[in-house]
Parts: sequence; structure tokens; C-alpha cells
Amino acid sequence: MKVITYMTEDSTKDVQESPNSKYPSLNLAPIQIVTDAEKIKILMDKTRLKILHLLREGIPEGGKRRHELTVRELAELLGISTPQSLYHHVDLLVEHGFLYPAREVKKKRSRITYYARTSPVFLIVNSVGEIPEYDEGIGQFARMFVESLGIELTGEEMDRLVNLIVKYDQREAQVLARYAPLITMKDEQETWRKGLWLFTKLIMFSDDEGKEIAEEIVALIKPKLDKKLAELS
Repeated sequence: MKVITYMTEDSTKDVQESPNSKYPSLNLAPIQIVTDAEKIKILMDKTRLKILHLLREGIPEGGKRRHELTVRELAELLGISTPQSLYHHVDLLVEHGFLYPAREVKKKRSRITYYARTSPVFLIVNSVGEIPEYDEGIGQFARMFVESLGIELTGEEMDRLVNLIVKYDQREAQVLARYAPLITMKDEQETWRKGLWLFTKLIMFSDDEGKEIAEEIVALIKPKLDKKLAELS
């Protein structure tokens, strides 16, 4: 245990900090593959997704980014006035292995816990239709994507597009999962994630099943995009 100095709003006070003894040698994998249906459902909650996003992005501190946050800090970043309402979500994320209490700070009579992600990337791998909540989330993304393009699809076309995007998303996850054991993280998280994104796209170019799905998506929306461009010119 070491004594360090933290700045508070009113003064500088000595506090004691220690790593959480339950996780003395936690080996964080760059990519955590999630296949369990119950765990995937835990990730479908919008508030929990926001918590994971905030911890992934971190906050600036000392010229770097700190990826360990307290519940109070998370509440402030989310614009929630009552931090207590977040404990249920944080506890569920810890229970299912997405977060862990990285360190604790003892300050007078209270103990403050800093939480961190157990991995920079949670890769969901499941079959189409296996988890309706997940497929619906991808479907919402597809509808927002079409709306942002300003093109119109019939109900049948939209259903087909949603199904194709869900299939492509899952194929991409399956392909990345195959290479996950080879991937290490040596750079800052943001740089590493951009590299991972590029790697995934390059790999998908050589995947026959992925290319077939992508070609179907393009065949469905490209004529409508070309028509939209012609109307604007």
C-alpha cells in the first residue's frame, strides 16, 4: 500500500491507495470473445453500453487518458444526478466479467473504488436469430443508416437489408475471433483500435462468405444511392 496525494475541490489531502486484492494478477486480453447468451443480453442495455464506452474512452489526466473511473465520475459524465442508480449496472458488469474493481482509495471514513474494463474490445459471436435483442439492436442501426443516406426502401427491402447486415456483422465477428489469439496490444487504446478496425476490414476482403453478403448489401442500396445522386445533380 502506498500513500499518494490527490487534489480535491477544497484542499489537498493524503489518501491511501491499494490495488484490489481479489484481482492481483488480472491478465487483460485485448479482445474478449463473448458467446454466452446471458452475457450478451447484459450488453444490450443502453446504460451499460454507455458505461463501457466511457471506460474505453477514458478521461484526460496528466497528458494521458485514465481508463479507471469511479461510479460518481461515471454518473457525472452521463449527466445522472444520483450515482446510486448506476451501482446496479456496474455490479452486473462486474458479475458477468466486463468490469473489475481496479483499485481502491481510502479517504477518511470512505473507500472509493475505481472500475475498469476487463478488455478494450468485447467481441460478440452468436448465430443470427439466437439472441433477438442483439439482432434488433443491429436492425436499429441499419434503419438509422438508411435514414442518414436519405434513400427509401420498401418494408420488404428493409427487412432484407437488416437481415444481411446482421449476417455480415456476425460473419465479421467469427472471422475476427479466429485471429483474436494472435492479437496483442502495444499501443495506446485509440491507436490500437483503429489498427484493429483496419485489420478486420482487410481480412474481410479475403473472406468469401463476407464478400458475398457485402455484395448483396451493395446490390440492394447502390441503385437507390445512384438515383439519389442523379436527383441532386
